Amino acid sequence: MKRIYIGLLAIILTSCAAETDKKVLVLGRGTLNIRENKIEMNDGAGSAEQEIIMEKGWKELIVKTPTIDRKFEIPEESGCYILNLKKDTIIGSNLNIGTDLNNRVLGQEELKIRIDSLVNLTQGKNANFAKNFFCIPGQLMKVSANISAKVYGPYKKIPYKLEVDDNGPEPELYKFYTNAEMRDLIETYKKGSLYYLNEKEKK
Repeated sequence: MKRIYIGLLAIILTSCAAETDKKVLVLGRGTLNIRENKIEMNDGAGSAEQEIIMEKGWKELIVKTPTIDRKFEIPEESGCYILNLKKDTIIGSNLNIGTDLNNRVLGQEELKIRIDSLVNLTQGKNANFAKNFFCIPGQLMKVSANISAKVYGPYKKIPYKLEVDDNGPEPELYKFYTNAEMRDLIETYKKGSLYYLNEKEKK
């Protein structure tokens, strides 16, 4: 009985030590090697991302890549963060399941508004407005105060089925793109826009 008690106490203490109120999605390319708060990236082809649960007591993230060798101070505020180790700016926004993920056909006026908004976002003009984000290379940025928020990085598709969020029936979602990826998406939208097709013909 004594042994069981000691074992349970050890499990409880370990659980408390690992308690956290912060997580960070590391966005890079090539190969990510992460050990506790130490992050190494070997540059290469392909997008790479990995989530870190930041343990209480950590003061910094130690990062070494072909272009970055520094320590990032961990903010005191709880929540969900992204760390951009790519060479390109990362942009993204909060998504609503009812309006952004229902695969409905956009009207021409709504399509034009969306294209213009995305173009502005690639230039950082409407960042931090309506939960839009513009994260430059080598930046650690807070996305949400909700550690249960689901964040999807560049070239990652949002799953067809989503788990229910801890704080309610609808999960809090964020989707990020590289600037290059977003420009390709904008061009795809423009091909379906009569407004931009007409403007192209005028030129």
